[in-house]
Amino acid sequence: MKFRKARITDVEPIHSLITYYAEKGLMLARPRTMLYEGLREFTIAENQGRVIAAGSLHIIWEDLAEIRALAVAPDHLKQGLGRSLVDTFLAEAKELGLPRVFALTY
Repeated sequence: MKFRKARITDVEPIHSLITYYAEKGLMLARPRTMLYEGLREFTIAENQGRVIAAGSLHIIWEDLAEIRALAVAPDHLKQGLGRSLVDTFLAEAKELGLPRVFALTY
């Protein structure tokens, strides 16, 4: 398994992950246009060529960023993937000089 920045070919798998949870009322739905427009914000976890987790770090202001659209494939829950993505985003925020990061949940 590896973590990497998302590519254009990852949009559909990311959209599927988000839609799975949105249909259950567990997270906000995201249209494909939002995913394409914000693709450079996304990091994914990949296992054997399959996107198994994804999320994004969205800069809000000079001192603030939001972790958005964090989702883990149902068959890969409880493996620390969500936590690893959060750690990745916190490190990215620190590197960018962003002292505060937040996430909104249902």
